[in-house]
Amino acid sequence: MPKAYPIDTMGTHSTNKTFDARSYLARHKPSSSRTRMAVLRQLCKRSWFAASDQTVQDTLAALPQTGVENHDGFLRNLASRPELVGEIRTLRMLDCPRGYYYLCPIFEVQNIHSKHTYTYEFFALRYGVPAGAKGFVLVKPDASAEPTEIIILTALKFTIGRWQDDLMGGAPDVTVDGNDPKTIHVNTAIREIQEETGVRDLVIDPDNVHFMGDHSLDSGITSNEIGFFVAYLDAKQADRISSHGQNIDDYEMNTRIKRIPINQLHKLLEATDNSMLLACAMKAVTHGHIPIARVMKDS
Repeated sequence: MPKAYPIDTMGTHSTNKTFDARSYLARHKPSSSRTRMAVLRQLCKRSWFAASDQTVQDTLAALPQTGVENHDGFLRNLASRPELVGEIRTLRMLDCPRGYYYLCPIFEVQNIHSKHTYTYEFFALRYGVPAGAKGFVLVKPDASAEPTEIIILTALKFTIGRWQDDLMGGAPDVTVDGNDPKTIHVNTAIREIQEETGVRDLVIDPDNVHFMGDHSLDSGITSNEIGFFVAYLDAKQADRISSHGQNIDDYEMNTRIKRIPINQLHKLLEATDNSMLLACAMKAVTHGHIPIARVMKDS
């Protein structure tokens, strides 16, 4: 059983036996937006939240709530989680360390059959679930033709310390992309393609951005899901993209553009160690955007 955060050494962490939701909400109302207050009201209905130490409760309420650092999505996801997952009941939150993008909520849990108590934690993006869109750009000489090229990135990854082939796309920016579930994936995809190709005015028809559903990345480690897409470009727009295009987002690592003839796609899939790229390729095949023959070695 996981016990990476031993409960017997929790120090000042204790069960809050005197939680008063009304006074908690009144205390945080002056510094909270209307949206944040709605989320806090939902959290107050969760027994694990009521049992958590006041320091933890206040830490969650004080998470950034405006601009690109808005954490309402993360809190909304916490409030909607079931308190009983199989035989595991969530008792309280012990801590929630965070970086710029990710948080790590650490919970005390109990097996309802054995009564064994231990800890569980996972990584969660501040945006909530799902958290962005990634996918391929396919080049078509005209609307009725099959795609002739696929455009991806080769990106320098801080986490693994090296370059890796990667999909276009990334996390949403609610200040630009909005928060409408019907359009946010498409808006995010278009903005990210423009940023990552370095062509801010690249013309991408929203009707040519096809969403293929949300997908878990590694459900044993993170609650994060990503929306896969395929975006079509005509040859004229694609030719505006240089292989040396620079990502114009100052907060992202270096990237390079990689254009691959569609009949060479199988070589990319053989060589890559990026599981998200592989999964997106198979989704594109099953949705009819990439002919199955293009991912077969001997076709």
